[in-house]
Amino acid sequence: MLSECWELLEKVAHDTRTPACYFARSLLNKQTRLKEVLAVSRRENINVPTNGFHFPDDVDGWLTPTEGKALAQLAAGKRVLEIGSYCGRSTICLARTANRVLAVDPMDGRGTPNPRSTEKEFFGNLKKHGVFEKVDWTSEITDGHVALLNYGAFELAFIDGHHSLASVRKDIAKTLPLLAPGGLLAFHDYRTEPGEIDGRWDPGVTEAVNEMLDKGAKLVSRHDTIAVVAP
Repeated sequence: MLSECWELLEKVAHDTRTPACYFARSLLNKQTRLKEVLAVSRRENINVPTNGFHFPDDVDGWLTPTEGKALAQLAAGKRVLEIGSYCGRSTICLARTANRVLAVDPMDGRGTPNPRSTEKEFFGNLKKHGVFEKVDWTSEITDGHVALLNYGAFELAFIDGHHSLASVRKDIAKTLPLLAPGGLLAFHDYRTEPGEIDGRWDPGVTEAVNEMLDKGAKLVSRHDTIAVVAP
C-alpha cells in the first residue's frame, strides 16, 4: 500500500499541469533525504559497539565510560594515532574497533600525579583485553616511523599527552600533517570552564582547542571532556 502511494506521488510530481506537483515533489525530496540518512546510519553502525561495549575500568586512567565508548565509535574501521596512552585505557577503547592504532607515549608517566614506568603495565593491559596485535607503539612520533609502519594518513587522532598549552600546541602541529582529508582530532580534558563535567580544569587543553576553533576549525561533538574537532 505504501509503495503504491509513492508511485502515485511520483506521477503527480511529473504532471506540471497541476499545482499539486510541487507539493508532491517536496514529499519525494523528503523521502530521498530520509533514505540517505538511514543509509548513512546503517554504514556508521557497522562494527560500532553499542550496548555490548565493555569499558576497561580495571586499567588505570581518567577516561570515563562515556568517553571510552565515544572513542570506540569514532575509531571504528580507522587508522588511529594516539598521543598519550598512560596505562592503555584509551588505547584499548580505540583498538577494539580501529583498523590499527599507533600509540605514542614515553612510558614514564610524565604529566600524571604518579610518574613511573608504565611500559610493562601498558602492554600487559593490551594483551589482557585482546588488542595487543592491533597496536603499535613508539615513544615519539616521527614521519619516518609512521612511514615505516606503512600507516598512510590517519583518519582519527586522539590527543591526550601533556596538558600544558605549549605541549598541546606542539602535539597539534605534529598531528595535522599526518591527518587524512576529512580526518578528525579528539582531545581529552577539554572543558569550557573550571570544574565542568568532573570538577577538574586543564586550561592548556581548552586554550589550544579554542585557538583552533577561532581559526575556523569546527567543534563536531563533545562527550564528557572529549572534544571532537574537524580541523
